[in-house]
Amino acid sequence: MTLLALSLATPASASVEPEALEVLSRVALPERITGELVSRYVRRAVRLGIWRRLKPESRALLLVARRFTVLRSPAVTSVVRGVLLEIEVRTLRGRALLYGVLIALRDPFLRLAGVLKDVAKLLVLGISYLNNPPVFRFYG
Repeated sequence: MTLLALSLATPASASVEPEALEVLSRVALPERITGELVSRYVRRAVRLGIWRRLKPESRALLLVARRFTVLRSPAVTSVVRGVLLEIEVRTLRGRALLYGVLIALRDPFLRLAGVLKDVAKLLVLGISYLNNPPVFRFYG
């Protein structure tokens, strides 16, 4: 999949490579999901207008999950992580991180340099990609 095709797709679409979403999940989301973290993501989603685009089931799950101190169930945690990742990808920072991950996955030299573990470098890659005019955005 080319990045040009990805730029035409919606940010949270299923056409994004699963490996990229898994790397983004490791980089952008913390290991421990708490009610306070979920509450921050809910406030961010409401503030940015992402909340109304979420599925009703996802919204209900987030409203219930923010009442718990720590989510311990692996099944519930993985579902909540998916919803939090969807919120993160729809923000500008999340979109820049996603593009940075996609660029780093396609370039073997960036993989060898360990860019996939550094959030700041991924963010710089993504922002520089997004700042290019659409004509020059094709990478690789």
